[in-house]
Amino acid sequence: MSDSGKLSHIRKVLLIKLRYIGDAVLVTPLLTSLKAALPNASLDFLVSKVAADILVDQPHINLVYSFDKKKGAASFLRIIRRLRAQDYDLVIDLTNNDRSMLFSRLSGARWRIGFRNRHRLLQRFVYSRVIDSDFGHIHTVDHHLKVAEELGLAIIDRHPFLAVSDKSVERIRCILSRYDIEVTKGYIAIYPGARRWYKSWPSRNFAALADRIVDRYGVSLVFIGGEQDRPVVRQILNEMQNTAVNLAGELGLRDLPALLKGAICLVGNDSAPIHVATAVNTPVIALFGPTDARAWAPRRKHDTAISVNFPCKPCGHKNVNCPLGENYCMSTIKVEQVWEAVERVFKTSA
Repeated sequence: MSDSGKLSHIRKVLLIKLRYIGDAVLVTPLLTSLKAALPNASLDFLVSKVAADILVDQPHINLVYSFDKKKGAASFLRIIRRLRAQDYDLVIDLTNNDRSMLFSRLSGARWRIGFRNRHRLLQRFVYSRVIDSDFGHIHTVDHHLKVAEELGLAIIDRHPFLAVSDKSVERIRCILSRYDIEVTKGYIAIYPGARRWYKSWPSRNFAALADRIVDRYGVSLVFIGGEQDRPVVRQILNEMQNTAVNLAGELGLRDLPALLKGAICLVGNDSAPIHVATAVNTPVIALFGPTDARAWAPRRKHDTAISVNFPCKPCGHKNVNCPLGENYCMSTIKVEQVWEAVERVFKTSA
């Protein structure tokens, strides 16, 4: 494949990202570049089951394949049959693991692109082109966009993007109206959960911040998250002096972009909602612990990433026991630091 010279012959492209929700959202800038270069091509996406619903309403994406690794070989073989029936011209593997390499090789696509990993000899058999990987050393969006650069495509935007449908906006309006929240008056979304416990800011800090926001600005607060986040939200509400809305476990992933698009800002731990919020251009105040904010933080001008620097960061919490104490890098983020970021949002939007 000789870059832009043969791109005009590309009819069908498959992107593979078998990770989590936020990972899938951070691929959207690459999708934008591909769509600009290949306006008539079909762009399809193979993602983990947990991430599929965030992409199904996106106009750039034709098909979304949902892979459920819990179903094992049955799910794998079913998807392989579907991929081969589509007759893809190009597969772009952004996952870089054993399973995604198998999907790439067995897809039947003539051209297959992946990032260099430890399986260097095997990759010669799997991919027709291998790109050097800087994953973890540069921002994740820029890592994905190395594919566009390798293909000679223009970089249209380095910020994630998610479209929001009118139907989804209306569903959110109806949901919030049940809590007497008027969308036009604004609300702040708060995400206190995380996929891993060591990425969570203490509940007492969220409660203190939430009370301070209500006392100072009088706006409604909407706590979001999955069913697994309901206990921590209930704990925060119990610790608060004021009231707030608990939508944890009540909102489908497809409607999350609409909820966040209507928010004044999102305050949340390092997890999927911060990426969804920046993808709909809502200001984000993101709290980072052991992961590297330089690789994962939202980076629009109105976004703020807060973390406390330690010489051992980023560690990804690969060790079970942190030598500095349990959840130390998150618990050392002060309420005052986050409050100052909230004040900046209100001053900017005034």
